[in-house]
Amino acid sequence: MTTWLKSKKRIAIKMLAVALVMVSASAFTVTRYGIGLTPGGVAPVSCIKDFYRVWLIDKTVSHPEKRGELWSATGIDVKPIILPRQTLVKYVWGLPGDTVEIHAKGISVNDQYIDSYPLTMEGLESADLSRFERTITLASDEYFLMGDTAVSFDSRYWGPVNGSQLIGRTKGIIR
Repeated sequence: MTTWLKSKKRIAIKMLAVALVMVSASAFTVTRYGIGLTPGGVAPVSCIKDFYRVWLIDKTVSHPEKRGELWSATGIDVKPIILPRQTLVKYVWGLPGDTVEIHAKGISVNDQYIDSYPLTMEGLESADLSRFERTITLASDEYFLMGDTAVSFDSRYWGPVNGSQLIGRTKGIIR
């Protein structure tokens, strides 16, 4: 075999090894992380004050462990506002077993007032918002999600989400 042919064979073997490493790393990354995108030119669907265009979703954490964590969820079917496959970014304010009280002027979790998140969603100004006032005790696999803006459409309106609807802990990466 000529030297030229041997060097081509070595290069091909090295390229194959690099390709296998890259495919393995990609498979690991895709199963561990997801990317969420906020469509350009529209209001942020996440309803989070700290607005990002690109979100990194860590899918390795199975469920929220503390209140105030930012999580992504899907499968919330409140047509036409939220489509079943749409991914939402919200804060987790209620964990399994918590008692959440929703009032016109804000919410409290386990008798602790959580800032001022009034029932004043855009488009509902003329609606009777008292129908959303209630007390919910979250079941063993339920979570209460909220945005932190006045226009946030969240668990105050559509109720708690099941743990199976949570995708992963979320962090903004590109504004």
